Amino acid sequence: MDYFLTLYVWNMLFLKTFVRYLYTRILQRVLVDSDETQCGGARV
Repeated sequence: MDYFLTLYVWNMLFLKTFVRYLYTRILQRVLVDSDETQCGGARV
């Protein structure tokens, strides 16, 4: 029982970090794209 509980907790932690990582990546991409349209593409 403890084994499954630990597995569940680790899966939740991993999913949370993975989703946060994806979310920040997408957010950065969107922000950079909007900056490019405003400033003329000076940012990489």
